[in-house]
Amino acid sequence: MKDPVTAISGITYDRESIERWLFKSRTNTICPVTKQPLPRDSDLTPNHNLRRLIQAWCSIKTLQKLEALAAENERNRVFMVEAGLIKALVSFIVSCYENSETKGVEEALSLFYLVNRTSIGQSTGILTENGEIIIESLIWVLGGDDCFQDNAVQGIVSLLHILLDTCPWGRNGVVLVELGAVFDLIELELRNRPPEKKTTELVLGILYHLCSCADGRAQLLNHTAGIAVVTRRILKVSSMADERAIFIIWLISKYCGTNGVLMEMVRVGTVAKLCMVMQANCGVHLKEKAKEILRTHSDVWKDSPCSEVATLTRFAHSYN
Repeated sequence: MKDPVTAISGITYDRESIERWLFKSRTNTICPVTKQPLPRDSDLTPNHNLRRLIQAWCSIKTLQKLEALAAENERNRVFMVEAGLIKALVSFIVSCYENSETKGVEEALSLFYLVNRTSIGQSTGILTENGEIIIESLIWVLGGDDCFQDNAVQGIVSLLHILLDTCPWGRNGVVLVELGAVFDLIELELRNRPPEKKTTELVLGILYHLCSCADGRAQLLNHTAGIAVVTRRILKVSSMADERAIFIIWLISKYCGTNGVLMEMVRVGTVAKLCMVMQANCGVHLKEKAKEILRTHSDVWKDSPCSEVATLTRFAHSYN
C-alpha cells in the first residue's frame, strides 16, 4: 500500500487498487470487504495518518539497506557520497524535525556516521543553503533520545563536528544561541556519562564559541548545571577538554563575575579545580589563565565561608 484512502464503507485501501476495482465494472460495485454498495463516484478520503506510517516504514527500511551497504566497504561509501547521500540525509532529518517525527532518525544518524567519514568536509558545506533550518534540526536531534545505539551516537558526534566547524561562520553562532543550543549541549553533556572523550571535547568547543557572546553566557548561567558540568570536565578528560573548559570559565568570570556567580563557582568546586590546574601537569598558558581567574576574584574568594577555598585562593594569589 502506497497511497491509502478510506472508502465510504470505512475500509482503507490502496488508491490504485480500489480505483481499479471500482472502474473495472460499468455498474455500481461493492466494497470488497464489507460487500456494501460502493458507487464509482463515491468519495475516497486520503488516510494521512496511515500514509505517514507507511512512509516512515519505507524510509527506515531504505536507511537500513543503505547502512548495510555502507558498512560493507569504502567503495560503496564513496559512491553514496558522490550520489549526494549526505545532503539527502540532512534533508531527511530536517523533514523529521518539521513533522515532529522521530521514526528513522536513529537509522539516519547511524548511516550519517558511516558515510560522513568519507565525505571529506562535504557535510559542513550543506549549511550554505537553508542553514538556519538545518541548524535548528540538528539542535532538535541533540535534544532527543539518549538511548541511541553505538553508530547513532557516533552520528551525533558527526553532527557536533558540523556545529563546531560552522558556528564561527556569519550568523550561525547567533542562530545556535537563539535556538537554545547552549541548554541542549549542557543536557547532552550531562547524559554523557562516563564522559566520552570526543563528545566532551566537541561540546566544550561549541560552548566556548557560543559563550563568546553575552546571550550565550546568559544561557549557560541560566542552566542550573551550567558551571558545574564544565567544571567537572577539567582534568578528567583530555588536555583539549581542559583548555576549552578553562576558557569557558574565564569568559564567565570575566564578563559575568557577579557575587552570585562567583559563589556558585565555590559551591560546585570551580575554584578548587583552578587551584589544582596550577599544580597539575598542564600547559603553561592554562596555568596562567587559571591564575588570572583566581587573582582577579581573590578578594571575594579569600573571604569565602569555605575555609579550604579561602586557603587555596590565598595560595594561588601568592603562586609564582
